[in-house]
Amino acid sequence: QCSLCTMDNVPQDMVNRSFQKILDIARCAVCLETARPAIVQCEGEHILCGACSERLNECLTCKRPFSRAKPARFMSQVLDALPKLCKHTNCGVYVSGDDEHEKWCGFQSTVCSLCNWIGPRRDILSHVEQDHPSVTVFSEHKSVVKIKDQSLVTFPISAFGKFFWAWFHVINENTISSTVRLRLFLIPNGKPSEEYFFEVSHYYEKQFFKSKFKCDFEEGPSFKKKFGPLFKDTKNEYVFEMTISKE
Repeated sequence: QCSLCTMDNVPQDMVNRSFQKILDIARCAVCLETARPAIVQCEGEHILCGACSERLNECLTCKRPFSRAKPARFMSQVLDALPKLCKHTNCGVYVSGDDEHEKWCGFQSTVCSLCNWIGPRRDILSHVEQDHPSVTVFSEHKSVVKIKDQSLVTFPISAFGKFFWAWFHVINENTISSTVRLRLFLIPNGKPSEEYFFEVSHYYEKQFFKSKFKCDFEEGPSFKKKFGPLFKDTKNEYVFEMTISKE
């Protein structure tokens, strides 16, 4: 291969200066970061992120209207190849086009299921502990949960450094039995590197069941299961035991 076709002989300071110029050219005129798809170009050839241009009628740099023409394909390819800062505020990590970091980033906003608080995922446990001190935060160890008939209960779990919301919904099937739907939400602070298993059991007199299943987060940070029918006790109450393990 011709040495001129490689960068082996290019001084590093020259590489750095050239790369910085490319980053400056590729900078969105609004957020001042590397422009993100779908790229919008004004008639003065300044580029903006599609999201940054949504509420604008003209380019902030030259005051000219946006062009209806799509940027050249090679420009889109160059922009896609450039490193970009994670889109979540205060993160500071650079990502590439095929990186899953943003999906699992701990700086992504989340909503507390107990109130209207909105903040970064990485702060959800400290929020619950500080702002909801009367709420029990369950752990990976065996926990007993009592749920009234025809009710929806949400509670937090902190297991192995991961935060989950557990969601139990008891639905009447008839006068003597109900169905229980369980949903478990992971609030990620980074992509899980281990496999997690959730075990839930229910008991009442002669009725007993136990189920253990893998938490598969490849399709997203939540999953759901359905149990039943379960026969009601005299208090119209259901008692569950749950445990989280990992491998």
